[in-house]
Amino acid sequence: MAANLTIYCLEKLTDYSEFERLCHDLMFLEGYSSVEPLGGFKDKGRDAIHVNKSQEVTIFAYSVRDDWKYKLATDAAKIAGHSHTCHELVFITTSQPTAGERDKAIADICNQYSWKLKIYGIEWLRLLLDVKHPAIKFEYPQIFPPALLPISNEDKFKNNHKLSNHRLESYETLFYKIKLAVGVIEELLELENFSIKEKQRIAYFVGLEVAMLTDEHSFYLDEAITVHVVGSFVGLEDIFKIDDSEVHQSEIEIFRKNIRNAYRMIESVRNRGELNQLITSPLVEHYRYLKEEQDVKDQVY
Repeated sequence: MAANLTIYCLEKLTDYSEFERLCHDLMFLEGYSSVEPLGGFKDKGRDAIHVNKSQEVTIFAYSVRDDWKYKLATDAAKIAGHSHTCHELVFITTSQPTAGERDKAIADICNQYSWKLKIYGIEWLRLLLDVKHPAIKFEYPQIFPPALLPISNEDKFKNNHKLSNHRLESYETLFYKIKLAVGVIEELLELENFSIKEKQRIAYFVGLEVAMLTDEHSFYLDEAITVHVVGSFVGLEDIFKIDDSEVHQSEIEIFRKNIRNAYRMIESVRNRGELNQLITSPLVEHYRYLKEEQDVKDQVY
């Protein structure tokens, strides 16, 4: 048996469709937020694709075969043969390419197709699954049998070094702060003896208190949750000056939907030990888009 249980499970896996799903999820968690699974026996060399805001296309190909070099070459030829647009090819394998093999593969793909190649092996998968996104293994019992996992999901949540008591307290504090703030807003929506300006002033300070709390606990809170929660309250006071009843009600429903999503995000941390990145929102997606643009601008060449 391999010294590491995660590597052992990956080396012994037989369910390729589950491995595809695992790779899709990992790619989403690693920043490819618009990844679109394709897969199947007639995937034409593509297990998934991603198109970013600049319309650059990334194609994903996964392999559990020992002859990963042949699989890479075959998938690349299929992609080119079917004239698929491709700017970047991400190849994930349960083998472990050497540094020299990796460099040669990157050069070959660039010379032959003018694509950028990212190639990841089993050690990279181990790092993601053991260190960065450990809770995801519990979602794939066909690959990682529960009997081989050292502790239960609940115990993992309690013992995970990322989730210190301070972090748990931060999420609990935020949860109840949101509930209190929502209660105030809902009450304002029903009150008739307050002026619009009074309601706006109260709503503004309610949202400000939520934002101040997330800032106070920013060291422990997930960035996406902070963005979503604060964004849900930003400009909320404007609801009270909307005269059109349909627009007014629509904005209220958007706020309520955002709050439900905030609860789901916090609940996922409680249940999984980390934020389920598959739970997202337009607020978070817009933030990630802006961050992606800024990251590109900040790159040093």
